[in-house]
Amino acid sequence: RADTHREYDPGLLEYANTCYWRIDATNGGGLTTGAVWSFTTAPEFCLLTASNGPNGSLSPSGNVMVPFAGQTTVLILAHAYYHVTNVWVNDQAIGPTQTVTFINMRSNQTLYASFAENLAAYDTPEWWLASFHWTNDFDAAATNDADGDRMPTWAEHRAGTDPTNMESFLGFVYSSPETSHEGTLLRWQSVSGRF
Repeated sequence: RADTHREYDPGLLEYANTCYWRIDATNGGGLTTGAVWSFTTAPEFCLLTASNGPNGSLSPSGNVMVPFAGQTTVLILAHAYYHVTNVWVNDQAIGPTQTVTFINMRSNQTLYASFAENLAAYDTPEWWLASFHWTNDFDAAATNDADGDRMPTWAEHRAGTDPTNMESFLGFVYSSPETSHEGTLLRWQSVSGRF
């Protein structure tokens, strides 16, 4: 438009919108066309995608809308008998932490947290000990032989036996009298994925 003013107020602009403008000048010598300039207005919100692995939770989690240039804090909570192993912000590891605060958010962000089980003596999981109601001194519980079957609790975990039942222990069920070039066949009670 033709205007002799040096200022122009376009009013309120839409969020996340690209605007273009050009200034043309005229005088007695004719018209001089200016270059086209552009800018993009800020979005109304930025997206924080917060997710985690098993054995923990985030608050808030999922797709979190944060006002542009705003802030939000994510709480990272491990389940009982677990701990935070690492946190990644925008695919960059920042180490284990229980909170991450995003300040002055001007672009979309991501957060991911991982968790692992707490281990007592001999790599005995605390959650496994707690399933038998041992929740005070985990290391002592792991090294005790509560059922008197001559297997410490940590060994019962590895064998997949019940540390509160003296009839449940790692022992041979039978040995085959048959022999071959491969040797003698031995069988014992256990659980899948152990011995």
